[in-house]
Amino acid sequence: MTKAQLRTPSSEVRPAVLRAAIEILATGTLNDFGVRDISAKAKVAPMAIYNHFDGMGGLLGEIWDEGFTALRQALTTVPSDSESALEQGCLNYREFALAYRGHYRVMFLQHFESFEPSVRNIQAAGLAFQALVDLVTADQANGRVRIGAPQDIAQIVWSSCHGYVALEMQGQNFSQEAAENYRNLLVMITKGLDPRI
Repeated sequence: MTKAQLRTPSSEVRPAVLRAAIEILATGTLNDFGVRDISAKAKVAPMAIYNHFDGMGGLLGEIWDEGFTALRQALTTVPSDSESALEQGCLNYREFALAYRGHYRVMFLQHFESFEPSVRNIQAAGLAFQALVDLVTADQANGRVRIGAPQDIAQIVWSSCHGYVALEMQGQNFSQEAAENYRNLLVMITKGLDPRI
């Protein structure tokens, strides 16, 4: 007599699939990132990915939205008494990336043939970028960032932070102290933007 296989309750299928997909993205390779791989890790039937997410594209879109929502939160969680809102936001950016490796991979590091960002996905990304623009604007108002188009300055800052983080996440950061060297990068950025220097 065999034991009946326990089924994942319907209400838990969606979060179980998301957790499984994110964990594989954070620690595995794309060879491990298929419908059967995800469903096996989540302990659900492969059809769950189609029934609950409309396929891999929908699943990746959900991960994208979760990631950019969390990034926006990280960029807006800056204490009002911070000496530099932009610098603190950049520190939060790296912490977010390292804590959300699976999401970050979907957001920035990997192209998936089954996924094309939707209008909603692009809006989520835009809101996160706007949070960085707002940090630039705040530091312009307190005289710590030179006058200029906030979007342009935010693009420069983002490119610098993303480049460092992406290399670190892909094992191409050869710093003895990665966190300290990231702070050194932020010093270079903030000094370069400071109109008082």
